[in-house]
Amino acid sequence: MELQLWSLLLPLSTLSSSSSSSLSGSSLLIAATCICFAGILCCCLLHLRHLFCKHKLPPGSLGLPLLGETLQFALLRAPIGTPLPFFSSRMQRYGTVFKTHLLGRPTVVSMDPELTKFLLSNDGKLVQGYYPKVFSRILGPALTLQGASHRALRELANLSVSSSAVQKLHVETVQEHFLTCLESWRHQAAVLDAQHDFKEWVFSYSIKLSLGLAADDPTAELLMRDFFTLSSGYSSVPINLPGTQFNKVLKARQRILATITKLARLRKHKGSKEATDILDVVLKRCDESGERYCGLDVAEWIFFFVVGAFENTFLLIVNVLRFLSENAHVVNQLKRENVALRRTKTHKEKLTWDDYLQKMHFTRSVVRETLRLTNIAPYLMKESTEDILFKGMVIPRGWMVILNFSMVHLSPCYYPNPLEFDPWRWMTSESDKGSNNPDFLIPFGGGLRRCPGSPLATFEVSIFIHYLVTLYKWERVFGKDVQRDDVTCLSFPLMRNGLPLKLQPLD
Repeated sequence: MELQLWSLLLPLSTLSSSSSSSLSGSSLLIAATCICFAGILCCCLLHLRHLFCKHKLPPGSLGLPLLGETLQFALLRAPIGTPLPFFSSRMQRYGTVFKTHLLGRPTVVSMDPELTKFLLSNDGKLVQGYYPKVFSRILGPALTLQGASHRALRELANLSVSSSAVQKLHVETVQEHFLTCLESWRHQAAVLDAQHDFKEWVFSYSIKLSLGLAADDPTAELLMRDFFTLSSGYSSVPINLPGTQFNKVLKARQRILATITKLARLRKHKGSKEATDILDVVLKRCDESGERYCGLDVAEWIFFFVVGAFENTFLLIVNVLRFLSENAHVVNQLKRENVALRRTKTHKEKLTWDDYLQKMHFTRSVVRETLRLTNIAPYLMKESTEDILFKGMVIPRGWMVILNFSMVHLSPCYYPNPLEFDPWRWMTSESDKGSNNPDFLIPFGGGLRRCPGSPLATFEVSIFIHYLVTLYKWERVFGKDVQRDDVTCLSFPLMRNGLPLKLQPLD
């Protein structure tokens, strides 16, 4: 009302100016409306552009504009060892190849072994690696290395964690480490959380492998705390504001890099004739500055190695023990195999590489069956670099492609009684592969980005099983909320309430 009275007192020239300003404001409003409308129209056209494709797209639904089907993908969970509802429901409706819209991108999901193998064999040609921004920001530039830098990463991995490296470097040290860890249980409470202990055990070996730090080193303990913080960030909302989980994760990453950089400078100043850990190997290959290798900071190399070395192995050990705790007949067979092997050794004599390959067939089958059911890496995300034709369907260039291994691992078409924990399925041929699988067990990814540390991970877990079944008998202690106990999410297949065990040492 006051504005209206004041306007009546204005001279005519002022009213004319006000009218002009009003017109200008209206023009801005119209322009803003047009821009918003054009943006919405572009989004809709992008969302519906499959209608104008020359070739037929896979069946499926792109869901809502912008959101697509991301919420259904992110929120639906399932017990470990069972298919995720998002994929199983769409496979029943559309088949093994379908389209959807996830994480803001049109997507084709492949649960077809033939298509998946074809794309993995053409990794770097028809498809390339794709990672959500949250993963890239947490894991850093090493995650998306290409060309010479990626080849350097694979070379370092071959020197430290390949099958030949395990045989040369890790047979003795892995046994000493896990035997010491398992012996420590004799002095703990009758009921303990094995999931918590396993995480610390596997991390301590990884940090020794990468940086040469002992488990009780104060620096190792600080790094452990920060690396464990990282694990909580993969499924967090990527909003970097003070107090958010994502902010805490990024700060932990900064502290880790600062600590590794400090250790690298001390090591460089001290000098070392022989390489005793991965840090030594990287430092010997650095440029003149002594802090970069193939365009990447030394700290980033070590950071990535530590993450890769401990997370998969930890998840595998936890789930091995989970399945063993539910299958006493499997434990009995493990005891027969490993006690017989133990009797060929003196009290403190270690196993050899030949023992692992030739006398632990059932033990390795238990590891393989756990990998099949647990699906530590249930799928890979790729991006198509050109139009890909498959059985009359097209995957357009620039679309995200999800190669889903878990649905094949859990399919009755390839594995009889797929939800049963049955290590004997891998013992039906001399090749130790089994006759009822499609040679499609891909637990550590595939293509150029296949986890290079898988030989070390499977060896570590096999050695752990050997000493566990020859030193202890145990039973799992269930809490009140059993139904919500075993839940897998987008990040890790872990027990929500830990893995409490009641232990009894064997004589």
